[in-house]
Amino acid sequence: MTMLEAIGKPMACCSEEEMEEADKEEEKHEQINEERHRQDERVEEKERKVYKVLGRLTTQGKCYQQPRKAKTKVTIFSILTEGEAEDLAKGFGMALAKHVPKEKLLTGTPEEDIPATLRSIERMKMNLQNLGPESDLDLANHCFGPTTANVFLSFLGDCMK
Repeated sequence: MTMLEAIGKPMACCSEEEMEEADKEEEKHEQINEERHRQDERVEEKERKVYKVLGRLTTQGKCYQQPRKAKTKVTIFSILTEGEAEDLAKGFGMALAKHVPKEKLLTGTPEEDIPATLRSIERMKMNLQNLGPESDLDLANHCFGPTTANVFLSFLGDCMK
């Protein structure tokens, strides 16, 4: 028998069951390889996102002309845009609403104190707004502080209504 004839016919040493088992094993290896490939693609996508953020951060640090004097101090919030800082503060507000039971906040507060407390909360919110966008608080944390304070005071006010 020639080699070509042997390739076209099943070998005498392997039974039909052994051939099926070998096929199943090969399929299993193909599935494992496909899963690894999908995982590699997910990892590559995550790496691309990380490098994109790192690229954004490093290009922000490059200066090609005379740098302007910074109005803000470098803080942990410096990495965030103002929009991202505001989104983070609003997320804090959503977490408050979801995880803090409003009825428990008023436990021990006399009913007659609630109207005065509501007025105080509204006054504090107005005072916060009067600080303006160039306040030290606003500049130090890129809108996170005033937005968080406003969200928290609004949450307290809503609990008392």
